[in-house]
Amino acid sequence: MEQENEELGMQNNSNNIFDNFVNGIEEHPKEASVGILGLLAALGMTNFIQWRKRRKEKKRHEEVENLQKDAIQKQDAQIQDYRDLSEENEYLKKLNSSLCDALVESSEGGESDNEG
Repeated sequence: MEQENEELGMQNNSNNIFDNFVNGIEEHPKEASVGILGLLAALGMTNFIQWRKRRKEKKRHEEVENLQKDAIQKQDAQIQDYRDLSEENEYLKKLNSSLCDALVESSEGGESDNEG
């Protein structure tokens, strides 16, 4: 029973607050409309500020992604350059080895001609 009375009291209190609010609006419609417009303006400004913050954050995030992509592209290009240099080095090693073998054969052939 006590709980029901307490709930009824809370409900009456809530109704009284709402009634006072409505009565206040009826008694002072201009002030109420100014207050409501003020609240709407504050809400609009808050939304605008949040939109700008999100836009700036998105832009910053895109800039970071672009910097990361550029760094990756530079690394890939550098890796390709190193790969090309490695292949060229292998080719030059084989060429050098072939030239050395040809020189040795030429030297050995020249000595046998001089001996005969």
